[in-house]
Amino acid sequence: MFFVEKKNKNSKKSVLQLIKSSRISGNPRQEIVISLGADFPIPKGMRKDVAQAITEKLSGQEFLFTKPEVKQYAENIIRRIQQKGETKHTQKRNENEDIREVFIDQVAHTSDRIAGPVIVGNAFWNDLHLDEILEEAGFGKQHLKIAKISILNRLISQDCEYAIPSWTKVYAAGDLIYEKAENLGKDIFYKMSDKLLSKKSLIEKRLYSNLESLFNLNNSIFLYDLTNTYFEGICAENPKAEFNGNQKEKRTDCKQIVIALMLDGDGFVKFHKVFNGKMSDAKSFEKILAAVLTEYDSKDEVPTFIFDRGITSEENLELIKNKGFKYVVASRNNLENKYLSDYIHQDFQTIKDEKNNRVEVFLKKEEDENYLLCKSSGRARKEEAMRTKKEQKMIEELQKLKIQVFSKQKIDHDLISQKIGRIVEKYSSVSRFYDFGYLPFTFEFTVIGNGKVDKRFINILKNRNKKVAAHEISFKNLKSDLIKYSNKYKNSFSQIEVTLTEPVLKWQTIEEKLDAELNLEGNYLLRTNRDDLSEETFWNVYTMLTRVEHAFRHLKTDLGLRPNYHHLEGRADGHVFISILAYQILQSIEYRLRRKGCSLSWNSINRIMSSHTYSTMIFPCKDGRIVHSRKPGEPEEAHKKIYDMLSIDYENLPKTKIVY
Repeated sequence: MFFVEKKNKNSKKSVLQLIKSSRISGNPRQEIVISLGADFPIPKGMRKDVAQAITEKLSGQEFLFTKPEVKQYAENIIRRIQQKGETKHTQKRNENEDIREVFIDQVAHTSDRIAGPVIVGNAFWNDLHLDEILEEAGFGKQHLKIAKISILNRLISQDCEYAIPSWTKVYAAGDLIYEKAENLGKDIFYKMSDKLLSKKSLIEKRLYSNLESLFNLNNSIFLYDLTNTYFEGICAENPKAEFNGNQKEKRTDCKQIVIALMLDGDGFVKFHKVFNGKMSDAKSFEKILAAVLTEYDSKDEVPTFIFDRGITSEENLELIKNKGFKYVVASRNNLENKYLSDYIHQDFQTIKDEKNNRVEVFLKKEEDENYLLCKSSGRARKEEAMRTKKEQKMIEELQKLKIQVFSKQKIDHDLISQKIGRIVEKYSSVSRFYDFGYLPFTFEFTVIGNGKVDKRFINILKNRNKKVAAHEISFKNLKSDLIKYSNKYKNSFSQIEVTLTEPVLKWQTIEEKLDAELNLEGNYLLRTNRDDLSEETFWNVYTMLTRVEHAFRHLKTDLGLRPNYHHLEGRADGHVFISILAYQILQSIEYRLRRKGCSLSWNSINRIMSSHTYSTMIFPCKDGRIVHSRKPGEPEEAHKKIYDMLSIDYENLPKTKIVY
């Protein structure tokens, strides 16, 4: 074998080809073993050695006296030959060619690649017609394959672009997606992120349309919520990245961006938007509604918006009503107090009665809106636990402050009052049920006897009085000093009246406020401008919002949404978009499984299917030939069960064979 460079008519670059010389019927022939393209540079001085190493390895010999760099080039090209499976260079088959005598003890396998998760992801990529969507967006054939690798990597392994090249050497991307996958560098995946983001609107719209057709989705429900993702790094070149004290992951030391998701009633993403890190829930809705209006057709069913109390504001509800749309939302806390009497005295209907949670509701109809008063025993326990935990933490801080008041050497009473104020503010949700009081200690002395009093003792007491006034001595130390002086100046001490009052830092519950809160624990209030909802339907429609939480959990835990390592705005937004595209595939997989009665999560499927692999089997034959057979392993029962439930054909996967 030897390498040649061939001019490419469509490019200025030369194409590197591996050629094999052979004789057929006594005539010399040169055949192309594999074309490596223009992006596979091998130093000219090394090509002869690489070709010789490939010949030896394919013929069943080990690399002997081969330099490491030559060996690396040779192994890479051999994997390409095995994956591509070109057979033009093999000798013509005869009818018995597939029946061979093999040296069993010399049979080997190599180039194992994890296939199962890639097979599943690839099947759903095809079901969603993502190639057609990307072609419409102007993607060429090579870009289609690179986009698929990028998105399926996020689905399976949650890598950033710089780690995808190493991923292709572990998973069967070269066998199932693109034969050149293992030779791709990181830069091409960064560029792909930019290209996908530039076509975001078209891709998002067409993909949801395909999902709607594939699964017959209900397009009239709009589930809306926000989450955030934080950055590792300073992100100086991303104007959206901002610090926010209300960081859901408690990473207030990191900048963040806010991500708004609009989902349908089945948990698929209709569209998303990335906001700056300080965007509040309520303020984001106006921009999202504008995006909805661009897609809304008046012939469609009137949409119903569902969102949590963080987004609920009178301004947002007015926006929805003015457009003629409907809403089912959770009200803000202060509105529940208006119906406190109803919570206590009305007859509630039980709509859910489980071991750990009982839900009761009461429908209250008013002129413009309907309200659903809800009681949840599970929520009551959760709120009680949260309140108790905060109370414990608040009291622990107050106890520590109390110790300082008694024992600290220097006590600034104004500073103590400020610290109490900070504790009250920090635990405002529970401190409102308490009264707090603080009185500093006092010290006075008066000469009452007629006997002689030691002047040194009087001066000492005056000095201590000055220290008390200057906050330079603690109650504990002063009390200890007075005991010591009572023994040292016993006669003088009896002629003096000393008044020392302890400092007081106290707190006590306000029973009326606490009782009122206990009556509301576990209660929440829903509101809607729809008149066609029964109590149970009203509640069930609102609880669809848990699907947004489910989506956020998948994005953050299973799809690498956080943390974000990109420093440029476009790259950070592209990272988010790729995670959402991967989520659409993930949700499709789980949705189909749920329809089949299977509750397996993608995380479990990914783990189970990872044991289904591609391998190259090498068979040394008695006739001197070496057969290289690359094929997927025989799936186990656990693999077959999942493939069958997902309607995936696993019997006709690519298989290649070359004979030397």
